Amino acid sequence: WYVGQTENIYRRCIKHRNELQNGLSANGLLRRDAVVHGAGAFFFMAPRIDAIARSDRSSELNKIEVWFAVQLRAHDERFGYNLEVGHHRTVGAKFRDRERKLMRRNSEKYQLLPGIDVFDPINSDLLASWVPGN
Repeated sequence: WYVGQTENIYRRCIKHRNELQNGLSANGLLRRDAVVHGAGAFFFMAPRIDAIARSDRSSELNKIEVWFAVQLRAHDERFGYNLEVGHHRTVGAKFRDRERKLMRRNSEKYQLLPGIDVFDPINSDLLASWVPGN
């Protein structure tokens, strides 16, 4: 699952599809799975939220995005692809950001184990115990 918001859902879906087909998705998790399963394995569905949203204010839309992401568990990378929900980075995304930063700074000292990819699933117990900044 991937949950997002946009003003033009048709245009956004086309953009996602093109990015997946061309291997250009900014989301490394999506990009990796598109290579494995093919871009055709992904489909798009757009729930109408005009009945839910009381306004078109971004704060209201962000709350709805968060609600959908939590219901679908899209913020948990075992089930979804969201690295950000309601304009807030997810725990997994923060963890990966920190890992990449450490690898850049300490390229000789801090390296991934052989055969490990920076987009491999993160153990959920590790994520639950991780405190940003430590």
